[in-house]
Amino acid sequence: MVATNMIRVLASEGMALDGVETLPLARWLAAENILWEGPLPLCAVVSAADEAVFAASALARFLVGAGVPVVDNVTEALAAALSSAHAQAAVLRAEQAALRQDFMQLQQSFAATEDFLNASFAPTFICARAWELADGEVRGTVEQRLPVGSIGLVAVDIWATGAGTGTLHFTRLTGPDFGEPIALAAKGEGWVRAMLPTALAGLAEDVVIRVEADFALGLSLPIPLDYMHATGASAPLALRVWKGLPGCRIPEMEPRGTRYVMPASALPEPEVHGGTAKLMPGRDAYALHPGHDGKMDFVFRDIEVPTPANVAAYTQNFGPEPVTLSLAGTAEEVARRNMLPPESHVQIDMFVTEAGKVDLHFKLRAASPLVSVFLRGVEVIPFED
Repeated sequence: MVATNMIRVLASEGMALDGVETLPLARWLAAENILWEGPLPLCAVVSAADEAVFAASALARFLVGAGVPVVDNVTEALAAALSSAHAQAAVLRAEQAALRQDFMQLQQSFAATEDFLNASFAPTFICARAWELADGEVRGTVEQRLPVGSIGLVAVDIWATGAGTGTLHFTRLTGPDFGEPIALAAKGEGWVRAMLPTALAGLAEDVVIRVEADFALGLSLPIPLDYMHATGASAPLALRVWKGLPGCRIPEMEPRGTRYVMPASALPEPEVHGGTAKLMPGRDAYALHPGHDGKMDFVFRDIEVPTPANVAAYTQNFGPEPVTLSLAGTAEEVARRNMLPPESHVQIDMFVTEAGKVDLHFKLRAASPLVSVFLRGVEVIPFED
């Protein structure tokens, strides 16, 4: 295969130039308007016989505007062009290396941020929309258009009226599905979650879920938008739609081996003495606010601990002041007080030596009632055998 010589030189007739493609100068000298096609010439070489005509031609003005020099020695022009190409290549290589380094650093920072948030038990996704259970049910293959777009979509909860199995597909109005079908396993009446491995990214699109299951699905309250109704029903499905940061990994929230995570929404309603404890469904956390004296006692009753274990509570202090929080099995027990600085995540531990149901007694103390503390959830970590 013969390589094409990309070096072009405009030259007067009779000039012999080796190693370059010579373009005849004469055909351009009489032109009133210059319309050039293809790569520009490296330079132009004008003989003494053509100098007068060239100086008054449109070609001379075009070459000046295009930055093409008129030279006497082509070798010097080739050497200057080669040196310029080497310098430009060096600059491009340096820019490429800088971009590659920035990209690798960005990837490392993103992974570190994910791991930090997940390890801190911070909220990994929020409830973007909820249609609560009402009356009615629907069976068979059911399609339901979601009330939110695809960006950040990570999970959908549907209401099963009984035990059974099935699959849920995240589909587009037109085009391929969003990933593979997700298996459903309902142990009885209640919410069943279908979760994607990562929150959806890309352009915003409408999402339709298709459920194929051998159990009936619960319906929510009727709405006037017919296109939002479930297949074969006059109301939408009872569902909860969860969103997260697009592209982020979602940590496993099911029991991990012999470790059991109970998010705030899975805990019973606490008994509160002084202050308030409000469940924030969108963040899956209890917002704790002490009374006017900065004190707050609250207890979660009858938490099932299947074996002797360490019970860990995951908390977050939004500030603006530090607080102390203790965890004990009884109200009379004197437990270690854990300091929560502002803008911090702290794990609070309690040891349970016997299996069974236990009460979790918390005592929150702050200098003023202005603080805001979140209880993210509780984890039961059995002792090693």
